[in-house]
Amino acid sequence: RMVGQVAKRQAITNPDRTVISIKRDMGTDKKVAIDGKNYTPQEIS
Repeated sequence: RMVGQVAKRQAITNPDRTVISIKRDMGTDKKVAIDGKNYTPQEIS
């Protein structure tokens, strides 16, 4: 888990593996695919 400037750099250098604002999707059926595997907001959070 990263926050602040480190997270911003991560988002720039590795956008395919960076999830932003996932807390907004808590309690929904939304899935995020990372490296071919699907994750729920609860798993990422």
